[in-house]
Amino acid sequence: MALHTVSLSAIEGIGGGEAAPLLGPYRLLERVGAGAYAAVYRARHEVMDVERAIKVLRPRAASPRDQLLREARVAARLRHPNVVGVLDCGVAPDGTPFIVMEYVAGRSLADRLRDGVPRPAETLHVAERIAAALDHAHQVGIVHRDVKPANVLLGNDGTVQLADFGIAQAAAEPDGGEPWAGLGTPAYMAPEQRLGQRAGASTDVYALAVVVYEMLTGRTPRDHGSEAGSPPASSVNPYLPAAVDGVLAAGLARRPDRRPASAGRLVAAVAAALGVAAAPPSGSPRGLARLLGRGR
Repeated sequence: MALHTVSLSAIEGIGGGEAAPLLGPYRLLERVGAGAYAAVYRARHEVMDVERAIKVLRPRAASPRDQLLREARVAARLRHPNVVGVLDCGVAPDGTPFIVMEYVAGRSLADRLRDGVPRPAETLHVAERIAAALDHAHQVGIVHRDVKPANVLLGNDGTVQLADFGIAQAAAEPDGGEPWAGLGTPAYMAPEQRLGQRAGASTDVYALAVVVYEMLTGRTPRDHGSEAGSPPASSVNPYLPAAVDGVLAAGLARRPDRRPASAGRLVAAVAAALGVAAAPPSGSPRGLARLLGRGR
């Protein structure tokens, strides 16, 4: 990946009516997301006329500048249709780094869930693709550590892609070798991750089980307190078969060695329990959402 020397001074205030600023060959069109330490912009390459997403370290962010470039190096090792691809990275004269990624026109799974509970077939469509992305990452020694609906992008063309490897752990890193151990999103963190212990593939399997539970019921297990005391999914959503409860319980096991051996195996077991085939979204989910008391 080349390192472009550019200025980020024009980025602040984007969308205020002035001409869209340039970041190297990229014209920044709008901010499409922001987190604790970085913001993401939709941009267009002036020569190739293609849209990209550009992630920029926010001014005065607490995270060190090396974290964003580390994310680029980790994510660049992944080549999979269900992972948002990292295409390039750069550093501004003031030392501010940025990453150039594929742009996914659509919305996040978190946004989708605000519309209501997806049908089981749609849940499987999304879960199978998240699982494929995770299994690929695990095969090359990368643990995502922040699998959650906000980091799953649903393209308008039906694609599903896993994003944001900002706190991912690479196998080559020593225990405690990165300052982000123990970080994550509490509702989706496995017990070992909350304790600051080294994460493994089973840590992502746990998080995926939480996401699947949420897609099937409209809430996470931690909405009810602890996973050990959370109700079976079929008691939250009476349209689910009871067989899915044991599968999700295995995925949410407190001990990593009690969980399914891979993300793909977890989702395959969920599919068998549901007894339906995966299918992309169709129609409105609001009827089911109302029946579950989640309608808007």
